[in-house]
Amino acid sequence: MLILLLLLVQPISAIVVINGPSWGTRQEFGHGLTKKEWKIGLKPGNQEFLITQKNIPHSSLDLFAITVDGKIIRPKTAKQKGVDVTYRVRGAEKIVTDIHENPVVLTFDVPQAKVYKLQIIANEYDDKSLPLRSPKIGYSIAKVNDGTMEIDGKLDKGLGTYSNPIWWVLANGRPQGYTYSWFRTDGKYLYAAIEVTGDNTNVANERISLIVKIPEVGFEKFTIDPKNKEYGRAGFQFTDKATWDHKVFEFKIPYPGKPRTITYTIEYQLN
Repeated sequence: MLILLLLLVQPISAIVVINGPSWGTRQEFGHGLTKKEWKIGLKPGNQEFLITQKNIPHSSLDLFAITVDGKIIRPKTAKQKGVDVTYRVRGAEKIVTDIHENPVVLTFDVPQAKVYKLQIIANEYDDKSLPLRSPKIGYSIAKVNDGTMEIDGKLDKGLGTYSNPIWWVLANGRPQGYTYSWFRTDGKYLYAAIEVTGDNTNVANERISLIVKIPEVGFEKFTIDPKNKEYGRAGFQFTDKATWDHKVFEFKIPYPGKPRTITYTIEYQLN
């Protein structure tokens, strides 16, 4: 049996279809991760669901489960484009998967019961919520040391001591978390690696800008996205800073000014 769940009705809504159009319900999901639960008609045995989302340009799924007479059952398997994402849809803290036009197929072993319910934690948000702006007001301060970095969207090994971690409350509905940063200069370029533990969604089309104060020039903005990698790369990885995958942003920008071997501070912001 294929049970089709689509978050696709504007402005923010869900359609659930079981065995064709004979049964359905709609649920709205907001900007932040929202938990919804509602009754459905099921039969015991193997059940397969498909969940995806359209129209609203960004959506994250944290939990897809069934409750059986009040007892929660998590999916046996969950695959997205053939890749196992089961651990991403079982409600683990701050681990989500992007479902915008990116279906997830889930399977369950459903026992006999009197009451079945779907339980989903998800969200949807539009481009007005992106890109993120952190910090929301003002700029963060970081130290700049001598050196270079490999700009490939993955944190270099042996980066050394990071600047004091900063607690960022992101402006786009993602979790709160510490941000770690490393800045280097070789006298020609400024290299930056910024690890944002609160950004737990791997949004493929996201663009991000580094606003940084250039000596004797002032604040300038350098933007990266999947089609524009002149100034850097975005990555998504697991590190020892958090128990979930999260975003990493790396930049390499022209940076005349301060001589090498002098440690100083810099003001920066992601936008």
